[in-house]
Amino acid sequence: MTDPITPPSRRVDAPGLGIACLIGGSFFVMINDVAVKWSTDALPVGEIVFLRSGFAVLTLLTYVAVRGSWHQLRVFNVRGQALRAALMSVATLIYFSAIGSMPLADITTMTFISVIVVTALSPWLLGEHVGWRRWTAVIVGFVGVIVLLRPSPTGLYWIALLPLGASTMGALRDLITRRINPTESSISMLFYTTLAEAVLGATTAPFVAWKPIALETLAPLAVAGAMFTIAQFLHIEAFRYAEASVVSPFRYTSLVWAVLLGYAIWGDLPDSWTLAGATIIVGSGLYILRRETRLARERKARR
Repeated sequence: MTDPITPPSRRVDAPGLGIACLIGGSFFVMINDVAVKWSTDALPVGEIVFLRSGFAVLTLLTYVAVRGSWHQLRVFNVRGQALRAALMSVATLIYFSAIGSMPLADITTMTFISVIVVTALSPWLLGEHVGWRRWTAVIVGFVGVIVLLRPSPTGLYWIALLPLGASTMGALRDLITRRINPTESSISMLFYTTLAEAVLGATTAPFVAWKPIALETLAPLAVAGAMFTIAQFLHIEAFRYAEASVVSPFRYTSLVWAVLLGYAIWGDLPDSWTLAGATIIVGSGLYILRRETRLARERKARR
């Protein structure tokens, strides 16, 4: 799953380039998801997590070595980094457990709930004020989740609870990121979180028999590791070139990529439940982003 990380402090005013970076990053995230989904028939989830994250760690180390920027791996807030890494590792394991059984569009839609969960939890965990308008958007967003769960006399779409749980953990990760970002670099957060994912994947080996790795199963996961790292880099660059209020709504283009790739590869098309749930969740998320941007500008104007 995606791992939003802290924008760098150096800014360049190029909103068009920022939007392009975020759209491109969202596309590469979907390539990562496609590669993981492709591998789920051949390998157990823990092995997939280990290999994908291992390749991502190698890609990051190569990047740091080429740039000679080893200082970016320094950790100042050990507790915050450890908690963030633990949450993201469990979230990734849960997310990968669901991705083999769900269409890309469905699982991608569920990841959008993280914006809504962050807003719902921020009063208690960050001490931030949330007004009635955003609370209304939060409630509407959770209605979208219920729609996506497809309530009917025959039951619910239970498998969708897995990405919902992963997205909730992702929201907690984002709240921790807000707290520790003054001291921790984006590269360090991405590196140690990805390393923790690889370690968690490795711990599943004694409990689930791993399978021999063939080239046809290794190659997609090598691609996934590289694509995941490139996607995170592009997300960082997006916030370097434009304000969050400008580029953040373009995260939702990942749903477009999910539909296109899901149909092209597996013939999956979103049904009416998915379309309705996605419309409600995305609409709520966009309203929350718009409202937070307006409030931030008002606070800045009063200073």
